[in-house]
Amino acid sequence: MFGSEQSYLQKRKTLRLIYRVIGEYRFPLRLRNFYLRQSLPFNFHPKNIWDAGCGRGQTTFFLAKIYPHAMVLGTDISSKAVEQCTLIMQQSHSGNISFHVRDLVESDFENSFDMIMLFEVLEHIDDYQTAIQKISKALRPGGYLILHTPAEGKFQADNFGLRKFAAQPEGHSEREQGQYHVRSGFQVSDLVACMKRNELIPDLTTYTFGPLAMLAHTVYEHTRSRSLYMLITFPLLFILGMFDWYLPKMEGGGILIRAQKG
Repeated sequence: MFGSEQSYLQKRKTLRLIYRVIGEYRFPLRLRNFYLRQSLPFNFHPKNIWDAGCGRGQTTFFLAKIYPHAMVLGTDISSKAVEQCTLIMQQSHSGNISFHVRDLVESDFENSFDMIMLFEVLEHIDDYQTAIQKISKALRPGGYLILHTPAEGKFQADNFGLRKFAAQPEGHSEREQGQYHVRSGFQVSDLVACMKRNELIPDLTTYTFGPLAMLAHTVYEHTRSRSLYMLITFPLLFILGMFDWYLPKMEGGGILIRAQKG
């Protein structure tokens, strides 16, 4: 179950039970995992996977489960996030996964990975073009990058619920590194052009979080202060989000791109 390993971090017995039974119940994270599932290349068997900007590791642990013969690396600029992921790894006895503190823009991997995940990361990086260049360098020929990031446009307005652009406050602590957006979103054309300059050829490009999913996301934002409310509304919101995926979309709150290195 996606996110079930987060139960190891919960101090409240009720939340531990919820995570163990249904997994991650926060609507946006669960919907992004649905997008990830839809974008995984068919009949592709990676040996080394990098989840760049892993956060609390939900995606990292998910990848380690569905690719049990691959070695999965999760990295994040936040030492706090890596500490939490390492604690989960130790308690869950995951054998094909590791976590390290690393700044993506300063990484030095070369021809090291068959698949790289970049979910909700680029909007946190000032120099996103260097980040994509580093990702391309780290991928082996024929390897895949799967990216998800906010789309610039009307769905970033205040009346919708995606996480808003916020300037990083002065005096932030090291444990807060990477938590703040430095831009509200991207244009598809800019991302695709940058990828092509770095030998990454997109074979899947689509908007996510269309009108129905954004409606569900806005409802979620009004319930996120209470775990009980999030739990009660989760089934309906998730159904709306999945239904939204299959509808044609000319725009959306997010961008999903899968690209293969030539």
